[in-house]
Amino acid sequence: MLDDIARRAMQSHVKASLKKIPKTVKPAPIKAGVVETVRPPWAKDVQRSLNRWRPGAGPNRATRATDRQAAYSTIFSEAQGMKKAYPTEFDSIQNDVESWIRGGYAYARDKSVGTIEQPMKGYPRFIGPDGTRWRLKSQAAFGSGYKLSPRSTKRMAVYDVKRASRENPWTNEDEMEKLMRALAKFGKAHKFAKLKQIMISDFNAGMAKIKSSGTNMSKGHLISLDNGGLDVAENFMPQQFKNTVKIIDGKKTIIKGNPAMKADSTTEFADGRGVASWEDYVRMKLHLL
Repeated sequence: MLDDIARRAMQSHVKASLKKIPKTVKPAPIKAGVVETVRPPWAKDVQRSLNRWRPGAGPNRATRATDRQAAYSTIFSEAQGMKKAYPTEFDSIQNDVESWIRGGYAYARDKSVGTIEQPMKGYPRFIGPDGTRWRLKSQAAFGSGYKLSPRSTKRMAVYDVKRASRENPWTNEDEMEKLMRALAKFGKAHKFAKLKQIMISDFNAGMAKIKSSGTNMSKGHLISLDNGGLDVAENFMPQQFKNTVKIIDGKKTIIKGNPAMKADSTTEFADGRGVASWEDYVRMKLHLL
């Protein structure tokens, strides 16, 4: 009897003690789709920018479907502005222009070139018969697909002044425009990015070969840049840098090095070889494209 009374008293004491302990407040559960912090106004634009390459955005944006036509992506557009600019000459350059425009769409959708915000960055402009440079600009109404349109960058600009330096042609805008024209003539404008990568790779391999050929060796152009030669691997090979003296027929003869020879390399060093035309260069690389 006494044990029961003691047990009940102990239980009452424990319950009273537990009531005095403050309860912890549990946080409200976060439901799916609810954000804890308020997003700044620009967050939506940043997220949209990061997703420019998602299907249906940027260069991948397709024209919306209608009741009569399914959704579709544009891979070519007419050069109406160029037709108006060259009413008589356009027929002679039409194939080149079409190849250039098709190449532009392929370039814009190639993630290895350009940037997210500027898919066409680095794509060469087209030089018109009068020297006017044309570039492809994205222009599409709301709800329509990605579309490129040729735009004149400078009206009636005469294209007859060469750049001071023609070395490393992939960094020279003028030379890349000429390369694009050559590619367009072969219907390969869409292969511009690939050919540019091949050109750089071949160039680096050629320079490595020169470096390993000796301490007094330098890059000697088979056709000098002053004579229209291209700075591509197919147009240079190891050439001595410093002048050397050799005994020929009992007489001392100075053999000119690269700096001293300059433009004379075309005749004294080239021996009829070398590349001086972008069309010839493209023709050599067609089997790789």
